[in-house]
Amino acid sequence: MVAMYAVHYSFARIHKTLRITPSMTAGLSDHVWSLEEIVQMADNYMPKPGKRRPYKKRDTEGSTIDGKIK
Repeated sequence: MVAMYAVHYSFARIHKTLRITPSMTAGLSDHVWSLEEIVQMADNYMPKPGKRRPYKKRDTEGSTIDGKIK
């Protein structure tokens, strides 16, 4: 959540004293980003979920989750 705020602050918010965004001042961007562009960039950055594999079967006779016998 903090990262999204930092991106919005740097790329989408026009500052009063600069009259442009900090990213435009630094030369990282040539336009003011919309919230839609920020969300799309974040969505494209995240890896796509892979195919689920079946659960591992475990012995239910006297063993615990970590495999030690009670």
